[in-house]
Amino acid sequence: MARILVISDIHGNVEDLRRVLDIERHDYVFLLGDYIGDLMGYCTIESGNQVLEVVKPLIAGTDNVVLKGNHEAMSCAENGRDHEQYLSMMKALPNEAYRMVDGFS
Repeated sequence: MARILVISDIHGNVEDLRRVLDIERHDYVFLLGDYIGDLMGYCTIESGNQVLEVVKPLIAGTDNVVLKGNHEAMSCAENGRDHEQYLSMMKALPNEAYRMVDGFS
């Protein structure tokens, strides 16, 4: 049976994101959004960009699910404010996804 790692609301916490991806055994990663965006003063622009760098390879050519959160949507509405180099990537993220894993959906 496939192991699915589900993560949401990272808000720039790149250290914990890397740690979880390294430690937890998984076949698929489902990221539910909010990679950037200040959460009680924690997320800086730089830490948000670092998270987007970790997220980027999880998008390309895999069966992972990487969704757009409301913070990415707000950044896109502001033409990538603070995260301009990731604007096209964030715009391309879907709001929802459907995946069948091991015959279950």
